[in-house]
Amino acid sequence: MIYFLPSGRTQACLVPSLAADQKIISRMKLNHGDVVSFDLRAERNGKHHRLVFQMLNFVFENQSRFDSIDALRWFLTMQTSFVHEYLDQSTGEVIRIPRSWTYAEMDEIEFSTLHSEIVDVIIKNFYPTENENWLKSSMNESAFLDGLMSFF
Repeated sequence: MIYFLPSGRTQACLVPSLAADQKIISRMKLNHGDVVSFDLRAERNGKHHRLVFQMLNFVFENQSRFDSIDALRWFLTMQTSFVHEYLDQSTGEVIRIPRSWTYAEMDEIEFSTLHSEIVDVIIKNFYPTENENWLKSSMNESAFLDGLMSFF
């Protein structure tokens, strides 16, 4: 669906963006004023997704605490709000499990928030005397040296 605000109108509407969406809607035989519900998600931006994973690679290659990138990603995620919390009824302990980063589990809005939180965690835990601008320029320098040009 595409958010559409016709010129001169104050009320926006959602317009099917794919032929398949139009087909589904036409099969529903909706009448004017019918109420429908559906899951609305901001599609993930592939470039943004690659940027975050390049940031993970940059941190992984410049640290010695973790022996796999998956362990690093787990650690970083556990320091953010992107965890599921469960209560162990027998002990009263809160168990935290990192959320999945897949496209199906996290839309662009959530992924942007995760990205922001991860940057804060990276700076705090790996580069405490630096800031986000330093991280960006270091990643760009690394990408340029690797022949990838720039990520920002």
